[in-house]
Amino acid sequence: MASGDYFDAGSFEDLLTRIEMHGNNQVEPKTIERLTLTVVAQTGYSATTSAGSKAYSVIREGDEAVFQPEKMSTKQLRGWFARRRLQKRLESEMKDAL
Repeated sequence: MASGDYFDAGSFEDLLTRIEMHGNNQVEPKTIERLTLTVVAQTGYSATTSAGSKAYSVIREGDEAVFQPEKMSTKQLRGWFARRRLQKRLESEMKDAL
């Protein structure tokens, strides 16, 4: 992607559909009680990885799922060790997807 471009991952409902279709454990979306969303970006300037994560509690209201943030702020994944651990996890996930 070019600098300044973005990728729209869709709604939480879209993410749950992807989990159902492509998840390693074939998780049933209706059983999910908590979701941690991690966003990763590779910076072009310094060729480093930037990442942040946010946890959501899933509150069921009839057939609807409401995602309530557990904290106001997003946790930044900082430091060499955190970035390396995330890189290894992503590489493993990509390998498993093949």
